[in-house]
Amino acid sequence: MILECPLDDQTLFSGVPDGTSKGTQVSTSVWLTESVDRGIRRTLHRHDYSTAINYLIQRSMIPQYVVPEHEHSPWVFVHVDLHNDNIIIDEEYNIKGIIDWDCNFAVPLQKAATFPKLLENVPGGAPPGLPATHAYLDFAADKRYFLSILAEKEMKRTNGTSITQLMETSSERNFFEMSHHRVPVHREFVSRFCSRARENVGAALKEVERFLDINPMFKASDEAIVRTVQMLEELLH
Repeated sequence: MILECPLDDQTLFSGVPDGTSKGTQVSTSVWLTESVDRGIRRTLHRHDYSTAINYLIQRSMIPQYVVPEHEHSPWVFVHVDLHNDNIIIDEEYNIKGIIDWDCNFAVPLQKAATFPKLLENVPGGAPPGLPATHAYLDFAADKRYFLSILAEKEMKRTNGTSITQLMETSSERNFFEMSHHRVPVHREFVSRFCSRARENVGAALKEVERFLDINPMFKASDEAIVRTVQMLEELLH
């Protein structure tokens, strides 16, 4: 069960860097950077330099996971425990209310526009103890049907389909975002995309300075930073 829990207690509530002035607009890129930087800070503090390198490689990938047209879109409110017991309906199954708002948070629009868990199989994201033969309903046909219904309703309400379009490409982004704070998902993402290839190592090395620029609690002379840089330089030779 420990492996399924978030790696730090800020996963749901922190996407805005400390010191950000109230009322300041926070872009999707800044939110993702803070998400990855929490992982870097966490692993540096416990002297886990190899995992810190994984996060530095991920940091270099952030532009790939930002939808340009939604970089500065308004954030949206998210209910983190949305299931049938918390949705009030009438006899004709019309939604009349949603309860249990004790735990909720705001995220960039592209983070909120993801498939329901029933339809999304994030690698490494299955609950612990599930049989190896079990799989979520990660079927293309089900997703297409879901998107067709969503597009129809969205068009009627907004005369557009921006949310549907975001959801169509959400699986890769969701995998990346979840990998920052859940151990099994992180391992799966790293095994697929964070090899110690020269290109990745070089990109991670460049990210060290960028990380230091906005994380003043660390300095280039700190043992954790020195050791991490040494490991990266050794990988390049």
